[in-house]
Amino acid sequence: MIKRLAAPVVLLLACLLTAPDLVAQYSGGTTTVMVVRHAEKVVSDDSDPPLTELGQERARALIEVAREAGVTAIYSTPYKRTQNTAAPLAEALDIAITTFPVEGSAEQHSTALAQDALEHHAGESVLIVGHSNTVPAIVRALGGSAMESMTESEYDHLLIVIIPEDGRVRTIHARYGPPSGG
Repeated sequence: MIKRLAAPVVLLLACLLTAPDLVAQYSGGTTTVMVVRHAEKVVSDDSDPPLTELGQERARALIEVAREAGVTAIYSTPYKRTQNTAAPLAEALDIAITTFPVEGSAEQHSTALAQDALEHHAGESVLIVGHSNTVPAIVRALGGSAMESMTESEYDHLLIVIIPEDGRVRTIHARYGPPSGG
């Protein structure tokens, strides 16, 4: 019995130690990272579709959610749907969007993105716009707790990861804009 539990316990401890170790490398006050999935996209054969009208409405709703959060940096992938989700807030706050390339697996991308945000914006408020397959992984890479996965019909999740200097990461799971499926 102990042998069968040993491997999962070691894996769990490794996971628990990895994120705080990553967070501990970057100090400088409390870091707040808001992570959202891109807004509703046009369903088409296009590999880089734009936002629907509802998606544009959701992107504008992000302004009201994040305007008073003191956002100083905005990250997005190079795709239209993430760029267009971040654009209204970036314009409202007069902040350039940091376009972060998608390289490797979703987990590798998410870890690299979290490291970059923490390295360059420790002690600040950051918005990251990702995808259904990266949002939970980004939150976990930041040391937060996230849902296991996100379906293709979920667009309204707002995950806020609060990383104080003491490393006791907290996650707030909220929703914004019009309700979406899921």
